[in-house]
Amino acid sequence: MKLTSLILLLTMMVVFNQDCIAQTDTLNTVKNRTSKIYQIKTTNGKILIGTILEDNENGILLLTLEKKDKIRIPKYDIESMEEIDQRRILNGDLLKGESIFATRYAVTTNGLPMKKGDAYFHSFYFLIYDVEYAVSEHISIGAMTTFLGTPFLFNVKYATELSSDLHLGAGIIAGPLSLFQPSSGSIIIPYTSLTFGNRRNNLSFTAGYPSFASGNNSDGQLLFSVGAMAGISKSSFFVFDSFIFNAADLNAFFLMPGIRVESPKNSSAWTFHIGAVGVNDKIAPIPIPVITYAHAFN
Repeated sequence: MKLTSLILLLTMMVVFNQDCIAQTDTLNTVKNRTSKIYQIKTTNGKILIGTILEDNENGILLLTLEKKDKIRIPKYDIESMEEIDQRRILNGDLLKGESIFATRYAVTTNGLPMKKGDAYFHSFYFLIYDVEYAVSEHISIGAMTTFLGTPFLFNVKYATELSSDLHLGAGIIAGPLSLFQPSSGSIIIPYTSLTFGNRRNNLSFTAGYPSFASGNNSDGQLLFSVGAMAGISKSSFFVFDSFIFNAADLNAFFLMPGIRVESPKNSSAWTFHIGAVGVNDKIAPIPIPVITYAHAFN
């Protein structure tokens, strides 16, 4: 499928180009610093970010990243202090950190884990509803359905970090095709995902095997997906999702590039995709945009 390969190659180029630009600017910013960057939370809930000029019994002298002010903070007024990943610094500005929605493209997930205790609601055209909850740093569970209860699927996913920029995820999605008519059949989808990058710029390859069972009959087929995300600004991202189906007499794909805009507090996100469907090297656009919405519970 030459057209599919070209589109996927262009997507990969966009993602890595974004990441390379970010890395270059980050190095140019960081190389002039002589100390690490910290985020300090005070006992009254104030967040300060900058480099530590002094650390003694009188407290901490902080040079703020944003305004370049020198602020002395007494030790008793510090609730927490953590080092900031240098990759979050771009042109002297602090990029938003870990997005709760980074594990989701349009429909598919990836190898990145959710943070323990995080939970979110996700909808596709407000017709398909999905709820996800992280029970630990590696395991998340969820359920998906529609107003009609067709299908009604549960899922569990395990994700782990292989290195700082490489994550592996594996999971299973299963349930009846109809909540109110279990005899109509069931679906089970084991899958695995490999994700390169981080929670701002990443590229994922996913393989799954959807199989349908009804009575004594069952049928399945290998399904592939390529997903990608690239930060455009503090709260906007290029997002790409796809499904690729290959069989002896049928080659089909579904492509969904789009733009995601997250709220300033990272509590909700809208994603607007343009879609295209291809069958045997023939491609046609979807006439209406694909819209998804996500909302974090915490």
